[in-house]
Amino acid sequence: MLYKKFQCPDNIFEPKKLLNYYNSKLLEFGHSKALETYGDILSTVGDKNNHLFLGLNVLCPKLMKWINDCKMEYCKEVFKDKPFKLVFNRFWINSMNPNAEVKVHTHQPECIVLVFYLNASNNSGDLVLVDYPFSLGKELKLLNEYPEHTKIHIPVNTGDLVIHRGLTPHGVSAWKGSTPRISIIVQYGINWI
Repeated sequence: MLYKKFQCPDNIFEPKKLLNYYNSKLLEFGHSKALETYGDILSTVGDKNNHLFLGLNVLCPKLMKWINDCKMEYCKEVFKDKPFKLVFNRFWINSMNPNAEVKVHTHQPECIVLVFYLNASNNSGDLVLVDYPFSLGKELKLLNEYPEHTKIHIPVNTGDLVIHRGLTPHGVSAWKGSTPRISIIVQYGINWI
């Protein structure tokens, strides 16, 4: 299984509260220096901003519980009976403006990546997994530089959660909406027991 997508129930997702909180954190901690970004993207990616993850637990404990339940469901399906322990690695927020993209990249080995969409409308740019040889350390490419038959497009909307393995090459197609596409990303390392 390359990925699994979940839709958050309306009764546990409070988009206004989270958007207000994370928009303020983007203004305070955001930068546009991430190597995998192309265009107008503000991000808090970087180890010094992991504390922002605590806001999710405090503001929306029901949402956090739902995300944790989805994470464990994904892991049980993917890892089957292989014993594992997940260890929190990193947390960041991305805000993409019109025509911005995320170049094809991977995350560290032996991790899973959770992406929750706080604000994403139709045509807001798909998460795209790429089934094509990928070399770490090479210059990152935009999605249009890969053959179309190697791409798996995952359309996303507000309240979606997508979980995938960190070593799966992926990017984000150009955002065609009129308001920022805002997502929060959590990365967990996998320790095999």
